[in-house]
Amino acid sequence: MKLNRPTFVALDTAQLGNWYGDRSATDPARRDQCRRFEAHLADSGTVIVLTLHHLIELLGVKRPLAEARFNFIASFPLIAWQKAFGTSGLRGGVPTS
Repeated sequence: MKLNRPTFVALDTAQLGNWYGDRSATDPARRDQCRRFEAHLADSGTVIVLTLHHLIELLGVKRPLAEARFNFIASFPLIAWQKAFGTSGLRGGVPTS
């Protein structure tokens, strides 16, 4: 893998939901387009940025869908989260899977 200068992208919660919908779609064309999008993100060094607000919204549905969305997010090769503002002990970071 070549080293790139990372690009950080914070998608809207609806966009994350649509992305999940494309990945799990029954239409093969949607799934293929999703795979190409994910390959482009990986090849370009793009890191998805999540906030607590994203997680609250994505998980604020009935349990089976919430678990599926959480597993979707956990499948990302790189995720970044912001450091909490102020004196909070919560730190930002970019873990890898």
